[in-house]
Amino acid sequence: MKMQKSNARDCTPSQLDPCHQVNPKFMPTSGYTGGTAGNLTAKSQEPIFLKSLILGCDQDFVVDDIVIGNQSLNCSDSSIAGSLFKPTSQRKPVIGVAVDGNIQNTVSVTLDVAGTVNGGYSCEAVDTAPSIQAQQLQLNKFFGMGKVSVPAAAAGVAGKAQLSAQSLRGNVFLKSLVLQVHGGAPLQNNIDGLDITISDITIKGRSIFTGQSGDTVGSLTLDTVVQAELIGINTLIDTNERVIISLENNSGAAVTVSGGFYAQ
Repeated sequence: MKMQKSNARDCTPSQLDPCHQVNPKFMPTSGYTGGTAGNLTAKSQEPIFLKSLILGCDQDFVVDDIVIGNQSLNCSDSSIAGSLFKPTSQRKPVIGVAVDGNIQNTVSVTLDVAGTVNGGYSCEAVDTAPSIQAQQLQLNKFFGMGKVSVPAAAAGVAGKAQLSAQSLRGNVFLKSLVLQVHGGAPLQNNIDGLDITISDITIKGRSIFTGQSGDTVGSLTLDTVVQAELIGINTLIDTNERVIISLENNSGAAVTVSGGFYAQ
């Protein structure tokens, strides 16, 4: 029996011959240069599936929110450490939402000092994009832990502070956690993080630490360059449940720390 030859109309984009088909691979953003707070906006001209968001900045920053079609991808009441979106991160900031040409995308950022943020989304072409409402289960992508200034050590006693965030949604699965120690030269990636340690992490009131009293975990253990498969929190939380990260500063100056989880 003679087999019927398929053509482009019979194939999904993933089945098309890449040597003959040219499809969109990036959705650029507007970029932002200015004061400490601003927005990056983007809008596709055709239906696409957003894969990852990568952001670069000449200063330390946090992402206050990522909104696609009026729907937030942040599951918590706190901002997300900007390091989750850095190109040097070995953990991937997956977006995983399809949009059509009418959907506005906005990334709200707060910089420690005035500077420039730019970036873009990687994407793949799709024939049609479901409504954002139909993709509700795909909107749990990040769980921000906010930003805090940890006071300097005094009289040999470490300065202490906490990152604390509450879930705004139910059925949120916390995957890997990233902490960012701010300060120093632009684009510094936790080089001075040895003075910052984590004394405890509690989820839903239960510590996920097990060890000797007084022992801590170094902040570099949760840096962006740690591979995703090495650090997995992998815990489900519900609406109004809280995550608390207790920090200690052993240096002679106050240090700012931010954090966030990848989620699903």
